[in-house]
Amino acid sequence: MSHVKKEAARRSAALFAVLALAIGVDVAVPTASAAETGGAPQNVSIPPMAFDESSITIAWEKPAEFHQPGAPTISDYEVSANGQSLGLARANFAATYPYLNAWDAKFYNSTSSFEHYQISLTSFTAKGLDANTTYTFKVRAVYANGGSSDWSAAVTGQTTAVPTVVDSAYFGSSHWASKTGDLVTPGGGSSEAAFAANTAAIQAAIDATPPGGKTVLRGSGDNADPWYYV
Repeated sequence: MSHVKKEAARRSAALFAVLALAIGVDVAVPTASAAETGGAPQNVSIPPMAFDESSITIAWEKPAEFHQPGAPTISDYEVSANGQSLGLARANFAATYPYLNAWDAKFYNSTSSFEHYQISLTSFTAKGLDANTTYTFKVRAVYANGGSSDWSAAVTGQTTAVPTVVDSAYFGSSHWASKTGDLVTPGGGSSEAAFAANTAAIQAAIDATPPGGKTVLRGSGDNADPWYYV
């Protein structure tokens, strides 16, 4: 059959379907079953530099068939390490990124589901791991109906050895960014001179950090608790 004839046949079939729906004729549409479409998450990976001596972050993509008719609705993802469940992605996100989780919840709670569709979380940070140890991770989708998909293909990663940690405060850094991203000096306020001095101290700390080590940048002001690792 020529390309022209094939295209004409395709258009005729599409026109028939539209007319049939308009006059109330039932048109059989193939619908896959939930069992056929509830595949496992795909392309599970460990991004570059997404690990240290006590944690590994993994990422993945939704099952290839998640959008097919009849596919079960995915409500979350479960992650396992070396055969033991580590929990669900949403709870992990809330514990790992409390500031972002609070913003995320406020955003979605202030709008209707018609205005915004809440995205699925497709990453997980496994914490409290042993240093210099190999871990094998798998992911499966958790459905709104209470079921779950098959486990994904495994991905293996290794934590680093315990690093040498260099505190930038030893080199004169005494303040860092607030939650708003502004430079905060110990006495309050900010200035170009304070920024320049702080930057020089941080660079000196980085220069003194050996390969595989970490430079610690302390918080201050309304962001005093976190440490930032370079």
